[in-house]
Amino acid sequence: MSQGASGDLTWFKRPGDDQPGTLNASYQLLDRAILDGRAEEEALPGTRAATLLERVGAFAGVLRGFALVPGDRVLLDLPDGEELAVALLAAVRLGVVAVLLPPGSPDLAAAVDSTEPGVVVTADDVAVGLALADAEHEPGAVVVLGQSAGVAVPWDVVMRAGRTDPAGCADLSPDAPALILWPGGGDERATVRLTGDLAARLAALGPAYDLGALLGAFRSA
Repeated sequence: MSQGASGDLTWFKRPGDDQPGTLNASYQLLDRAILDGRAEEEALPGTRAATLLERVGAFAGVLRGFALVPGDRVLLDLPDGEELAVALLAAVRLGVVAVLLPPGSPDLAAAVDSTEPGVVVTADDVAVGLALADAEHEPGAVVVLGQSAGVAVPWDVVMRAGRTDPAGCADLSPDAPALILWPGGGDERATVRLTGDLAARLAALGPAYDLGALLGAFRSA
């Protein structure tokens, strides 16, 4: 691995004249902190860098266990919180495209049919269940924060499984899609963020950041 000239990024394979190189956005924020000796430092308030990496690796293992591979999609219908940060970082760690809905989006069924996620992660499996009844696409699994009121699998249950087989970082082209920001309504269109852009945003956060700054790196224009 090497530091590249394209910003302060760590590359798995350096860019060359005939290829764009490979890297991972999650690695820039999490793994580098451990390698730099900051495992015991606070990453998010109340959460050490090593703990955040462990949780992200575990949920990436969950997504892999649901048979998601790089290029597949996971739809995130979650409020701002550490679980959202973990899910976003886990998706980009595995190379899965995260579809990020605005909180309380009324377009859940449309988002499911448009992006065809393999997994939906939600804080409200009742609302998701109603939306899926109206959608043509059926995801392979639904994960819910807290207790499930239906067929969704609780977050705590899948995280226990994920900790037994965490996922490492996928080697990704900087041009690979990393994130789809679903619009809040009106005439807005979905925004696609690429791996290289997101990697630069996460690397720029530095060793100390709060939840708002981390989520802002994913959401900001």
